[in-house]
Amino acid sequence: MNNIVRIFIVGIAITGIITGCESGPPPPTESTAYGNLISNSSFEINGAPSLQGWVASDTSLVHFSTDVPPGGGSYSVVVQPGINPIEGAVYTTVGALAGTHAYRISVWAKTVQWAGDVYIDHLKLNPPAQPVLIPGPIIQDTLWTQYTATDTITANAGDSLTIGLESGSGNAPASKIYFDLCMFTPLN
Repeated sequence: MNNIVRIFIVGIAITGIITGCESGPPPPTESTAYGNLISNSSFEINGAPSLQGWVASDTSLVHFSTDVPPGGGSYSVVVQPGINPIEGAVYTTVGALAGTHAYRISVWAKTVQWAGDVYIDHLKLNPPAQPVLIPGPIIQDTLWTQYTATDTITANAGDSLTIGLESGSGNAPASKIYFDLCMFTPLN
């Protein structure tokens, strides 16, 4: 074998060793065992707009739009601000995993003349206790943007978590926030 071939083989081996080494623990990844805990993350069922799995605080403030983010389906949900903070919101409740787990909330959103937010409300049902609000990202971009937040939650068997998409409160009829592709995923 000539020297050029030997140098080439040694170079490939060294590159493989270097790229195979990691410094520190790997970053958390989405759990393949559970996946997205939200059943209707795109606000549509069988190609039609739907709030199935979600609750609207005030249905007169919630609409659908064909304006969707990259990778979205055919519809997004549009939430307008209400007079009270909880009026302009849609929310869904999922079962929490027992024990201490990291979760990632992710949603595509955009705003028109307003700022909204995403929240996780930790409802301790077993035993009963006061809910703990875990603030998520503040929606402030006028173009479709993916917002994410990660937090660690300790829960008991039978506890649940409420994920809310909120436009807040105020008297601004032209204001609204679009939401789509809402994911709530346990991390490994």
